[in-house]
Amino acid sequence: GLDQRMTSAEIMYKNEIDVLGNYKRMDLLPYAAYYHYREILAHFKELSKEMKSHNECMTRMKAVLKNRATCHALKYAPKENRKSRVVIWLMKRRRVLLLRILLKNAN
Repeated sequence: GLDQRMTSAEIMYKNEIDVLGNYKRMDLLPYAAYYHYREILAHFKELSKEMKSHNECMTRMKAVLKNRATCHALKYAPKENRKSRVVIWLMKRRRVLLLRILLKNAN
């Protein structure tokens, strides 16, 4: 389901960080972080679409944003444009209502 996808993405991100560390390629960390950030975005869009309860959707979004892998990825993900800077800023501060509104109006 929806939560399983996010759990898999978190495990994959942690494994990528381990591999980068083992091969001393932490210069590639922003790429892994950005990919994980995109997974979070996709997950939030799915949640917004599929969840009937607004409050449950927001609770589940907050749970993802409290996750250590998510916090790490948001710290290192490159901000490619103004919108991603705003979205990452909102995610770091767990402003899920604003995020939900912003993502709902996105393509």
